[in-house]
Amino acid sequence: MKEKDYIVQQTEKIYKKITTEKSGSSINPFTFTLRNVCQLKKINTELATLRPTNGILKFAAISLPKIPSNKLDFITNDEEYPKDLSVIHYGKETRKTLLKNYTECLSKAIDLKANIICINELGMPTNKSGLVNNNVIKFTKGIAQRNKCLIFSGTNHCTKSFLNKGYLFYPGNDKPTDPRDKEQPYRTFYKHVSAFRLKEPEKIYTPASRIIYNTQAFGIGISFLICLELSDFSFAAKIVNNHELINFLIVPTYVNDEFGSLVRCGENVSYAMGGAVALTNCHHEEGGRLNRVYINGKNISEIKPKTFKDYPIGDSLLTIYSIDVEKMKNDKISNSIKLEPSIQALYGIYDFKDR
Repeated sequence: MKEKDYIVQQTEKIYKKITTEKSGSSINPFTFTLRNVCQLKKINTELATLRPTNGILKFAAISLPKIPSNKLDFITNDEEYPKDLSVIHYGKETRKTLLKNYTECLSKAIDLKANIICINELGMPTNKSGLVNNNVIKFTKGIAQRNKCLIFSGTNHCTKSFLNKGYLFYPGNDKPTDPRDKEQPYRTFYKHVSAFRLKEPEKIYTPASRIIYNTQAFGIGISFLICLELSDFSFAAKIVNNHELINFLIVPTYVNDEFGSLVRCGENVSYAMGGAVALTNCHHEEGGRLNRVYINGKNISEIKPKTFKDYPIGDSLLTIYSIDVEKMKNDKISNSIKLEPSIQALYGIYDFKDR
């Protein structure tokens, strides 16, 4: 067979695959391409065998204080980095306040029997060099270990790579499915989307490969994104098309005012995947409710009877959401049957009848 003939055959084969599914109906080739940009990577922990007490999952959203811009130091090591590419350092008093609020909120969440805890983006306390405080890592890991819970926290830009990081803590070490991957006592995440539309564009570096971590805990599948990743269609499409593995999407954010379009993204993804999307933002006075949890496209704070409670702590806010796991799963099945063709077409969902 000539090389050209082989290439033509393979091209036709690929084209047929991306334009036709089991039912024979056309799908959006743009969606097909983008939903395969991201890789779903599983983390196995001992939490997979645990179930929430009485079937009620307690999710804690911790909103640490917004840091005023006049309290930030932009460190460039006297090099000609633009301001948006420098590493942000907090002043001494800011670091002290953040550390106090972080430890108090985390301890209170444990007192309230939280199963899953999320701290807003840029929330993990750092040292004077801009690195995440080692004592904070040990403290957080210790809480996850002793209390058998899952903790996801957003951080500042890493001083070595300029990548915006996040930490996932769980009891013990994880058990990777990939034999090339080593066991870890916790996992670090990197933000893949840069906030280039800001007044002072972020322009941080972003990793070449896009990975969405997924784990099983308390009877549900859980995945994690960082802030603007939720608004990136490749991430949204991957989440929605892996709905059978994901019941709960956790997203720490740092938005200075109302969530705006990010809320609509969370609402839409929650509806399309048939599960929960939780946004945990920094604490400030503008813009109304700081934390949002959507289940099947509905804002949980607007559903009665009320299933959440706020706990002001220092300059921060802790919110505990009580989620009925079985009801969420049953609603997912019911919702998927009624999913509009426009949503199916948008995300390229081809197996909705089997959802």
